[in-house]
Amino acid sequence: MAVILEFYLGEQRDVVELLVELASSIAANLDGLVARKLIEDELDREQELLTDMMDAAPTGLPSLQTMVEPNE
Repeated sequence: MAVILEFYLGEQRDVVELLVELASSIAANLDGLVARKLIEDELDREQELLTDMMDAAPTGLPSLQTMVEPNE
């Protein structure tokens, strides 16, 4: 995914440092949002795969807690 920001002015002027800083800040924030969304999507896919695996297991998967007896 790519995000492109363009600013158009009615008249030709030199680039104002404030606008450059603003655009850089917006781009950095958008980059963080896009990265977070990609990670969330990957986690959703992994959760769905895990759920499908658990549903497809004939007897389910035993938990570690039931396999290990506590020390007394």
